[in-house]
Amino acid sequence: MLISKTLMIFKHSCWTNKLFLTILPSNYGSTNSSAFCARYSSNFSTKAERWTRPEKSMLCYATSLAADGVRTTELTEVAVPVIARPSDVLVEVQAASINALDVLMMRGYGHKLLSFMKNMSSFSPNCYAKADTSQELPLIVGRDFCGVVAGLGGGVQGLQLGQRVMGVVEPMHPGCHAQYVLVDQNNVVPAPSHLSAPEVAAVPYCALTAYSAAGRHCSTSGPRGRVLVAGASGGVGLLLVQMLRAWGAHVAGVCSADAFDLLTSLGITELYDYSDPHALRELFADKSFDLVVDGSGCADLPYVDALKRHAGAVYVTLTLPLLPDVDRHGVVLGAAKSGFNLLAKNRESAREGRIVKWGLFRSSRSALQHVADMLQNKQLTPVLDKVFPWGEAKEAYKHMEGGRHRGKTVIHLTND
Repeated sequence: MLISKTLMIFKHSCWTNKLFLTILPSNYGSTNSSAFCARYSSNFSTKAERWTRPEKSMLCYATSLAADGVRTTELTEVAVPVIARPSDVLVEVQAASINALDVLMMRGYGHKLLSFMKNMSSFSPNCYAKADTSQELPLIVGRDFCGVVAGLGGGVQGLQLGQRVMGVVEPMHPGCHAQYVLVDQNNVVPAPSHLSAPEVAAVPYCALTAYSAAGRHCSTSGPRGRVLVAGASGGVGLLLVQMLRAWGAHVAGVCSADAFDLLTSLGITELYDYSDPHALRELFADKSFDLVVDGSGCADLPYVDALKRHAGAVYVTLTLPLLPDVDRHGVVLGAAKSGFNLLAKNRESAREGRIVKWGLFRSSRSALQHVADMLQNKQLTPVLDKVFPWGEAKEAYKHMEGGRHRGKTVIHLTND
């Protein structure tokens, strides 16, 4: 009975709010064009599509299984995606960023949930069957991009052929580490004019994660609200601290001491070294924060004691247990375990009026447009760690695996 109630709560909070669909940090899809069309086409045809007549084939970096069973990522030639819905937008990619979870997904992280969601998207009666890794591959990762509109479905409004845009890729679609990517019109907006393609591509995915984690809470904390960002020097953290400042919050950050200068240059002066016990004791003794966004990667809520003890104090963790839980225990038991853990953490925090939530990437056209406006108004500054040319994408993946980055790693496909 308890398991049933937990699953109902989990279903309501995740599926009806599209959370279950948006937690996946990379993109699944066959590189076969006919399979692509069969999977993503709707029951009605597109009229008056507009094209710049791209080539019939393109290059992408696709992960597949080698003969020895080891996952490998290679530059592969595949068919250019075909517009199948009135809302489809085909983009010629100029630059695409690499997110940490892209690399994890290339290793197989979350493959059971990917297989489950693939079956759900095709209305398969076997969606609860044992995950089949072969159905998950080939895998093209890449969550955010900057590029030029190369094709438009008949129902697309507000975009033009040849227009430079920025956007994100939905979870179950092939990613943007390719010369072309197909996205829904709600996942793409005009790009800021003063930034380079790599600078633009470094922003959308992490910015939408930051927006989802803190955007709805900023109005409650108000201009005088205090927000702590743990993992402030990470991809999400570097954008989140800037967004919070623009929204009027007082922002403090937790990171390593060697990132203090970078955070200070972004206007964050209250900083705590996560490896300094004295600094952390001072942080926890103060208990002055209305909102904590934890991007440290720790699953045990290490900064919960920095919150004020009052109703409405919120702790948002960016470390979601759902993907690893499903990998270990299967879809049903893994989802139930994650739901139980979240309920348990809220039960512990509720005694002091605190709320614990998951923060995760959610696609939203209004949020994406807000991010684009902040970039255009220079309220957000992209922070790049390193830009790799298209032919060195495999080296870029290795660079990401090395860790300890200050900013985003970006693949530059063109010489714009």
